[in-house]
Amino acid sequence: MGIGVGTPQRISDLLDNNALSLSNIRRIVVDASHIDMKKRGILDMKEIQVPLVSLLVRKEIKERYGKGADGIELLFY
Repeated sequence: MGIGVGTPQRISDLLDNNALSLSNIRRIVVDASHIDMKKRGILDMKEIQVPLVSLLVRKEIKERYGKGADGIELLFY
């Protein structure tokens, strides 16, 4: 699969259940531009913020930040 999309909690759940592999992941893109009806962005919503941080600091992701060709880039859009 070339692209996977999901909420931070859904992606974490898939990883926990071994239904998603990180072996070929190269980039994590966070859509920080979305603003909801209450004028909140993803980084303002605690119900999204906590699962996002938990996902981004997972050992299998964190250890690959900045590792060149085998690394993971973190992009905020």
